[in-house]
Amino acid sequence: MNETANQDHEIRVTIGDELGEGGFNQVLAIRKISFPSSIDKKNKSVLPSVVIVNDDDDDADHHQQEESGSSTSASNYLVYESDDGECTSISPYVLKRLRDRDDMDESQYLVGMRDLRKEASILAELKHDNIIRLYHGNCPTRTDPKNLFLVLERFEKSLDYQIALWDRHRHISNKLYQDMITDQQRSISTDISSAMNYLHERNIIFRDLKPENIGIDSTGVAKLFDFGHAKKLKSNDPDCPKVGPDEYKLTSDIGTRRYMAHEVALSKPYGLSADVYSFGAVLYEIWSLEQIWRDESYDSHAKNVYEKHKRPKIMRTWPSCVRSLLKSCWAHNPTSRPSFATIVQTLNKGKNKNRIYDEMRETLRERTRNITKSHDHLKVSRTRTPETVTDDMSAAFEDLTVTT
Repeated sequence: MNETANQDHEIRVTIGDELGEGGFNQVLAIRKISFPSSIDKKNKSVLPSVVIVNDDDDDADHHQQEESGSSTSASNYLVYESDDGECTSISPYVLKRLRDRDDMDESQYLVGMRDLRKEASILAELKHDNIIRLYHGNCPTRTDPKNLFLVLERFEKSLDYQIALWDRHRHISNKLYQDMITDQQRSISTDISSAMNYLHERNIIFRDLKPENIGIDSTGVAKLFDFGHAKKLKSNDPDCPKVGPDEYKLTSDIGTRRYMAHEVALSKPYGLSADVYSFGAVLYEIWSLEQIWRDESYDSHAKNVYEKHKRPKIMRTWPSCVRSLLKSCWAHNPTSRPSFATIVQTLNKGKNKNRIYDEMRETLRERTRNITKSHDHLKVSRTRTPETVTDDMSAAFEDLTVTT
């Protein structure tokens, strides 16, 4: 099969600017998605592959096609940024891949590959409104590390950024505005607990719950992302044997220290209840608008929190359901912490009857649906309609299996 024929079965993803970077990975904007003119959903053997293209390479390919006289009408594409850099629409996708190998030593690189493959494997099995959506994962065991990547849902902002916005506006005296923020805090707290309950029902421990790993989409819905530390707990797993009702011999000191339960930090057996402790820390930040333990050093945190069981001050002005949950989530004894099913139920009972924020979110969802229907941001060939292009693109991502 020649190169042109190969491209007829490729979804070409053109990447743009870096949006964020973690310990082992980087997240990049997707500038354009080009895909085949037709997709046979029934024939899985000819489903298109996904190819990553840099901006410069994409421009060079386009120039070469023009010089050779070949037409691009066989491919249809969604353009989120024009050639002059002007943003025409925010791409709903991002690409996550390993950082440059020169930035890490060999052991870090191997850990990064392992975590990316594990994240793809776990996300492929999950479907929840409050968990990031995986559109495509290319993580085969034997491949050039440059070909390891995930195509994921894009968020408008992270929870830590949202908390900073709330803090900036906390002194606005308008009651209606403050009621809206309170509803927003409640709804986001419920979103997070709902996602965690879904994971725990499947015996998946997250192990790195913090505001930086929670995204908020354009409609205000909170969603978990970064599943690199997540793990499916199995009683017969020799790598992490079960030693108690909710106790497994798992990797210690994993996650982020200020959100970490003492049993994780101190190399004790732990289980799903460790996530509940972390949720308590996140819940505190949502309502206090402050980073938990921000003035504590590593040693003082270990002494005060893990040895002396010190906890942050809970304000009387916070909703009673939040105050009660903070106390129970932070219980030193893991068996005394509530399940996420109980947490979801408690938060739902405490919701404001006015539901200002939920009404605003529904308005935003409806507006987003209307914008999507208009297809103003689509560039398509003359022979096909925008509706057909969008349907084919969705079909391609929906039907592609995650390769692990």
